[in-house]
Amino acid sequence: MPRRMLLLVAAGEILGMTLWFSATAAAPSVAREFALDSGMRAWLTMAVQAGFVAGTLVTALTNAADAINARRLFAAGCLAGAACNAAITVAPTAGAIVALRFCTGAALAWVYPPGMKIAAGWFRERRGTALGILVGAVGVGSAIPHLLAWVGAGLPWRTLVAASSVLAIAGAALVSLAVKDGPYVSASAPFDRHALRIVLGNRGTRLAMLGYFRSPAGRSGASSQDSGRTAGGRRVSRAPPCSPARRAPWRRRFSTARRSARCWSWR
Repeated sequence: MPRRMLLLVAAGEILGMTLWFSATAAAPSVAREFALDSGMRAWLTMAVQAGFVAGTLVTALTNAADAINARRLFAAGCLAGAACNAAITVAPTAGAIVALRFCTGAALAWVYPPGMKIAAGWFRERRGTALGILVGAVGVGSAIPHLLAWVGAGLPWRTLVAASSVLAIAGAALVSLAVKDGPYVSASAPFDRHALRIVLGNRGTRLAMLGYFRSPAGRSGASSQDSGRTAGGRRVSRAPPCSPARRAPWRRRFSTARRSARCWSWR
């Protein structure tokens, strides 16, 4: 039963997260139609990320993740995101598209984290493995729009964007109808504004967060720029922050916790 529920939730995450890059995959066609420059094209993706951060913050401040059942929250996020994403196909201006992408990202804040909570409710042992599978499902789902753009080369971009909305609606139906609450669902807790101080006071938690924030995905842009620097026609690559060549400067400038997190994230 737990494995079956995990597969269903993972499938729901794959379907729901297709909204993340739906407009990005169709960016060349959108840019031609609306005469977008490179900056506006970048906002097709950045607006989703900004919306996700805003949606996550609002969810945390309102305690919605504890007040609303995770399956219902997941379905609501998929449906809201699908509606905002579908509205892009009739948006009159580039600014309206960016605003709708922001709203789509905010809706996805009710898809990704609630899916994790649903899976955690089914596992007491090997919970980390289950959550890792869901993280992989999120990655697969966010890549599907590019697959659709490749398979449906030549199709109108509005068709590709609408297809992502249909998949997200299917994800909402799957999780709300086929997935059940697990036996290890944690009880809802009231909002405690002092919890941040308690969490940050734990050294292990701080290291984990720093390792996450400094993950290779977060450094991909910087590392590609650093490795591409040239000097007199020669390619220069920087040493890892935890290598012997760079260890001493890091000790002088940063705390032990930050240096450790950077070293582990590099590996």
